Amino acid sequence: MFLIRLPTKCLVELDTTTQAYIFSPFFVARKELLINVVGLLVKALGLLVKALGPLVKALGPLVKALGLLVKALGLLVKALGLLVKALGPLVKALGPLVKALGPLAKALGPLAKALGPLAKALGPLAKALGPLAKALGPLAKALGPLAKALGPLAKALGPLAKA
Repeated sequence: MFLIRLPTKCLVELDTTTQAYIFSPFFVARKELLINVVGLLVKALGLLVKALGPLVKALGPLVKALGLLVKALGLLVKALGLLVKALGPLVKALGPLVKALGPLAKALGPLAKALGPLAKALGPLAKALGPLAKALGPLAKALGPLAKALGPLAKALGPLAKA
C-alpha cells in the first residue's frame, strides 16, 4: 500500500492502491484523545444551550415587541409618505404666492424702517397710559349696571333718532 503524505498531518489520507481514503496513523493513535475532546465539546455545547434557554425565552417578548415596533414604524413611514404626497400640490400652488411676496416684503422694508422711530416714541406714551387704564378699570366696572339700565332707553329712542 502506498500513501500520499501531505506536508501537514491530515485526518484522512488517500490510499493510492485502493483509491480509498483512510484515517491517518497520527490520528488513529490519538483516537481516544480525540473522542474525549469531542465529548467534552459536546457537553460544553449542551451546557451552553441549557444556560441560553432562559435567555432565549426572555428575549421572546422583546423580539415580538421589536416586530411590532418595526410594523408601527412602517405604518408611520407610509403615513408620512401620504402626507408629503398630499402636501405636494399645496406647496406647488404656494410657490407663485411666495415668489410674489418677495417684492412686497422688499417694498415694506423702508416703511418698517420709518415706523421704527415712531414705535420707539410711542413706547413712553403706552407706558404712561398703563396707570390710566388701571384707574379706568373700576370706573368701567361701576358704569356696567348704568349701561345695562340705559339699554332699554336707547332701544326706545331708536325710532326717534331715525325720524
